[in-house]
Amino acid sequence: MPPLRSAEGNCVKTIVYSSVSPAVPDANTVLSILDTARTCNRAHGIRGALLVADRLYMQVLEGPAAAVDRLMDNICRDSRHACIVWWLVEDVDGRTPMFSDWTMAFSRVGPVEARPADGLEMMAHASLHAILAAHPDRAASRVVRGFLEANEQATWPRPR
Repeated sequence: MPPLRSAEGNCVKTIVYSSVSPAVPDANTVLSILDTARTCNRAHGIRGALLVADRLYMQVLEGPAAAVDRLMDNICRDSRHACIVWWLVEDVDGRTPMFSDWTMAFSRVGPVEARPADGLEMMAHASLHAILAAHPDRAASRVVRGFLEANEQATWPRPR
């Protein structure tokens, strides 16, 4: 894929944020988020990845700044997200996109035994690590690697 450039003439950015879901998202909730994200992202030239670790979401969004900003406004109003933390906002104009083949990649994060076998389309963990390794200079790659490392061995208390 060619380097990211905005057709609108404004800069291209990457945002990485995390949020907490009010409840552990079931397969239908995650599928709804992915379907909406993939449709909207395709229409607006946005690429990215969604990682789910129990009740934690981490998302990487890259694309035209105006479109990414509008999307973040929508996410901030979405009741499925609470405690939103912005980890990174980075101008990436002219750089190769990290998730060029994905309008919204998806991976569950956590110990293998804790990942539900719910049939969701997932990015293979090895593929995710390969994408991150291919972009070692990108701050977004370092933030996501930190999230993975913190959550791959984690155990979470389950609500009763």
